[in-house]
Amino acid sequence: MFKFLPVLSIILISIFNHANHYLMFTSMMRKFSETFYNIEKTMKKKSRSRKLRLLNSEIMAGTLSRSHISPIGRGEPNKVKEKIYVLSPTAAAKTNLRNKVAVCACAKCGSTSFFTSLYNETFGHEWEFTQKPWAQDLTSVRWKGVAEQVKFPSLIKDIPFSFALYRDPKERIISSWKSKIACSDEGYSTNFNEVLVRTKDLLNLAGLNEPKDCLSFDEFLETLMIIYKKGEEAKLDIHFLPQYLGCFRYSNPNEWTIVTTIGSEGAKCMLRRGISNDSHDDCDFLRTHSTGYKSLEISSKQAEMLRYVTTKEYNFFSLYNIF
Repeated sequence: MFKFLPVLSIILISIFNHANHYLMFTSMMRKFSETFYNIEKTMKKKSRSRKLRLLNSEIMAGTLSRSHISPIGRGEPNKVKEKIYVLSPTAAAKTNLRNKVAVCACAKCGSTSFFTSLYNETFGHEWEFTQKPWAQDLTSVRWKGVAEQVKFPSLIKDIPFSFALYRDPKERIISSWKSKIACSDEGYSTNFNEVLVRTKDLLNLAGLNEPKDCLSFDEFLETLMIIYKKGEEAKLDIHFLPQYLGCFRYSNPNEWTIVTTIGSEGAKCMLRRGISNDSHDDCDFLRTHSTGYKSLEISSKQAEMLRYVTTKEYNFFSLYNIF
């Protein structure tokens, strides 16, 4: 029996050496994987930072229209179309405000529902007015001096709580047509008091000298495409203005405390906690301004035109993991 011990010892030593080599190999591979992951992560961060710098330089250089990737504005506006407001506690009016609150909601993003709810949360009672000035005008006497328009939107990140609404770009374009441009025979809840003026302004911006009182959906999209190709989208009415040129032109989504949609579950409670830190069961916004429930069938041609005029918005939002 003892004559086999030398052979057994050699086998055990060989197995032990192989095990050590295996452990060393697996440890080395694990370290290599971790190093590769860290390098890849760093490269992605650098790539994203470089992309953002390029986009910023693009808008500052005035070459926005030449790219299908949205720029992120830096610098301050001479005239901001989508107004950003700051609400502050004041001795002149009794409010639920604990700290300063910044808000922005793009037109056709549920702004009517949002600002009436904001009024309710701020003062503790419902918005009861049915005539102008509307709830969206936070500098009117109805807001009792608690709000002012932000002069330097890039400083939003320094405000204790900020809340911004966005909407799916394609949904918003369709809704804006139904509400502001569609003809009466389309069957939508169109505001016909505004259709004539908005249609004329849109056609003029596109350079089209056509005496039309309203536009079909195809005509609307074709007109928008002309405007985008000319690089004139920054001059669009607020209901058609791309969102990267609205609330997020001078302060990107990462600089806001909450960026959400009017239909997101619990959105109203997020706003309430930022204002007063109170908690209630009523956590969802009530949609109060609708273009009706009639559906719109989108043709392949219309889908392609929609893609063209919304690509910049989707690219912009994707930089911040939205959509």
